[in-house]
Amino acid sequence: MLAVVFPTPYVNRSLRIASRSAITLLTLSAPGRTIYGTIAGLAASSYAEFPYTSDDNAWFRMG
Repeated sequence: MLAVVFPTPYVNRSLRIASRSAITLLTLSAPGRTIYGTIAGLAASSYAEFPYTSDDNAWFRMG
C-alpha cells in the first residue's frame, strides 16, 4: 500500500507519481481540494501526473 498526500498547490504546480514496479493499492488525498481522475493502482513502468488548476481548486490527472 502506498498513500500519497498532495503538496500545497500553487499555479503551474504538478505532481507526478511513477514506479518501476506495479502498485496494487494506492491512496491519494489532497486536503481541501478535489482530485479528478484519481487512481487506485499503477502499472509497472508507468506514471500518472496531476497538474493543479487554481480556477477549479483541483488536481486533474494526465498520463
